[in-house]
This record gives sequence, C-alpha cells and structure tokens, in this order.
Amino acid sequence: MKFSLSSFKFNELGQFRYGIYFAFMNALNWMIALGSPMILFAEHLGASPFQVGILYSAVFLFVPVQVLSTVLLPILGYRKQLMIGWGIRSIFLIIPLIICSKLQDTPSPWMLPLFIFSILAFCFFRSIGACAVLPWLYEILPDSTRGRYFASDSLVVGCAGVITLLFSSLVFSVLSTSTAFTLLFMIALTAAILSIRFLRFLPQSENKPVVIPLSKLISKAPQLCLQPSHFRRFLKLQALYAIAGYAFVPFTTYYLISSIGYSQSYILGLTALQFIGMSAAAFIIKDWVDRIGPKPFLVISNFITIGYQAFWLCMLCFPGHLEPLLPLAYFSVGVAMANFLTATNKYMPQICKKKEMALSVTLLGSLVGFLGGVASSAWGYILKSEETGTISLTAFSLYFLIALCIQIYLLVAYIKLRDRPNNLAPLPDRGLLVRPFRYLVNTINLVEPPTRHKVD
Repeated sequence: MKFSLSSFKFNELGQFRYGIYFAFMNALNWMIALGSPMILFAEHLGASPFQVGILYSAVFLFVPVQVLSTVLLPILGYRKQLMIGWGIRSIFLIIPLIICSKLQDTPSPWMLPLFIFSILAFCFFRSIGACAVLPWLYEILPDSTRGRYFASDSLVVGCAGVITLLFSSLVFSVLSTSTAFTLLFMIALTAAILSIRFLRFLPQSENKPVVIPLSKLISKAPQLCLQPSHFRRFLKLQALYAIAGYAFVPFTTYYLISSIGYSQSYILGLTALQFIGMSAAAFIIKDWVDRIGPKPFLVISNFITIGYQAFWLCMLCFPGHLEPLLPLAYFSVGVAMANFLTATNKYMPQICKKKEMALSVTLLGSLVGFLGGVASSAWGYILKSEETGTISLTAFSLYFLIALCIQIYLLVAYIKLRDRPNNLAPLPDRGLLVRPFRYLVNTINLVEPPTRHKVD
C-alpha cells in the first residue's frame, strides 16, 4: 500500500469516502478528548500524576470491555453497535464543556472528579463500539478499493492530528485558558456528532458477523503465550516495552507544564512536532520496509528511543541546559514511533499462522495494551511527590534510568530477531500516524474474515 496524493481523490472511493470523512472527524475528536489537550486540562484542574496516568491509560484499561463486546456484533450488527457506542460516548463530552463554563481562576473541588468520570465513561463506551470498526470495513470494502481506502484513511488521520495540535497551540497563545479549553471541547463534540452522521452513509454489511468464540481465545491464549515460537518472543518484547514505554507521553507532558512551567501552547506545539516526525518517517520508510524487511527499522527505532530517553535523563539531571533541544527530541520520538509501528505491521504476518492471525493479533493487542495501561497507572502513583503533589524529580530520573535499561536490552533482542523479508500483506495501518500506541488496541478483532466483498 503506497501513499500518494492520488489517495486524496475521495470521490473515486464512491460511497466509501464517507468512511474517510468519519476517520477525519473521529481523529479530531480523539486528539482533543484523549490526547494532550485532555492531559493539560486535567493538570489545570489539579490532577496528580496518578490521576493523569489513569486518564491516559483508560483506553488500554478497557481492553477487556472491547474484547467482550464482540459478542454483541451478531446481535446488533456492525453499524448499529458502532453508532450506539460512539453516540453514547459523545454525550460525556458535554461534561468538560459544563466544567469550562463554570471554571474560574481556581477550579472547584468537584470539577476534577467529574472530569475523570467523563473520560472513563467516554472510553468505556468507545470500547463497545471500537470492536466493530475494522471488521465492518473489511466486510464492505471490495478488494480493489481496500488499499486506496486505508492509504487515504492514514493520510487524513495524520493530517487531522497535526492540524488539531497546531490549532490548539494557536488558541492557547491568543485566548485565555478557560476560553481555549471551551473552544477545543466544543470542536471535539461537534466532530463526534459529525463522525456519527457520516457513518450513516456507509453501506450495511449483507453478512451477519461471525465472531470467534471467546472460549477459543481463552483456550488458545495459554498455548500462544507458553509454547516456544517467534510470536511468543515478539509478544514478550512488546510487553516488556509497555512497562515503561507507554508512560512516556502522559508524564513528560505533565512534567513540562507542572514542574518546568511551560505554557499549554508550547507543549502542544512540541506534540505537533512529534506527529510531524511520525508522518514524515512513515511516508519515507514504508516502501523500504517491504524491500528489506522490518528488522532494520525495529533496530533503528530502538536506537532513536535510547537517544531521546538518554536526553530526558540528562535534562533532569542537569536542568536549565538541554531544554532548548526539546523540539528536536519530540521530532525524534515521532520518527522512532513510525519506525516501530510500521515495522510491527509488516512483521506480525511473518510470525502468526494464517488461520490464527485474528486470534494472535487480538491477543497481542489485548495483553500488551492492558499491561501498558496498568503500568502507566502504577507509574503515576510512584512518580508522585508527597511534598508537592507533582512529579518527583528523583523518581522521574529513576523512571528514565529503568526505561533506558529496558530499551538497551530490547535493542540487543531485536538485533537477534528472526526476519525473513517476504511479500505478505502488512496489517492495515489505519490511524497509525496519530494513535501510536492505541493503534495496537485498534487491531483487536475477533470477527472471522469475510470470504468475499460486496458493494451495495
């Protein structure tokens, strides 16, 4: 699947172009409701590191709900279940707007608990609908359109992410904090409503979803986890990374505003640089992954990750000297993520049996995502300073030291990884450019693949 400007000819996709419009609006919604603006709003309301960890990890912590919700697909169907889940989750975006309307110079005690409740509820109902997205698209997209569709999807989602962050940075630089948050959550709610509207124009599936029984996942999971295989080794490496890697985004964002005192505008600008780096790297390396295999890019990703983790550790140990290099560090984070996820997409089909692909990918996304969520929440508790209530400098330095040691071990392990370049189709990368770790959760799919594709 190649990216090109021709992918933007949405009219050639026919009725499926509404799925691209849905992806764009959904990305606007997610980037505000569950991205950096959400973390900044929580900090503005007085959230502790532990509470920030819970909020950022909510998508991962509700992975079991997403897996269990697949049993509803044969009853409700793809479209109905997705629209119910997305519709109910959108209602909870009204709560941040209410908080913004009542927000004065000092937040009231009731605001933060209510905001945390709204995000947790948002993620819960998101999990109910999320299990329908990918299998529905696989069911209705004809083979001749699928490649162009997913290429267009990734392009618009990546653009939506960068646009959202740059716009957010702008509004915080020209508006008061409460006004800026009000505007952003209004955009998130509007985008949520529009995304649901676009779903109505996608064709219904003519086939009833056939769901792999949860009992099969439960019985097969121990075998996939315990039986020696290349999949088990890769699963262990991914799980090890999740212990520290998933916590990087929320706590670095929180630290920059609560401990260093950078403005919301500047932090969002840094995050935008991260996604620009991710998009640029993904476009460059995608064809190269097909030519020379994923292993070199997994190694490159680890090299870069070691570099920016060492940078953060040095910045914490020698404050006031390295902060001007933060833009370069954030750009490198995006480059590392793009290398890692693009290579993972290509590598997974190599190590999964074709008949067990859905089970294997679901198992990896479920275990790694949930472990990453639990670990991030635990780090939030560990990093909290009892004296200030914010992040402890000593604990944060220890976090990066542990992360650095893990990453060095992973680098050696990836260098030894088995890799046989082939022409196997990679996993679809919809949303990779704007949902780096949540992308793995989006691949969870217990629906049997369709035997043929139909177009209404």
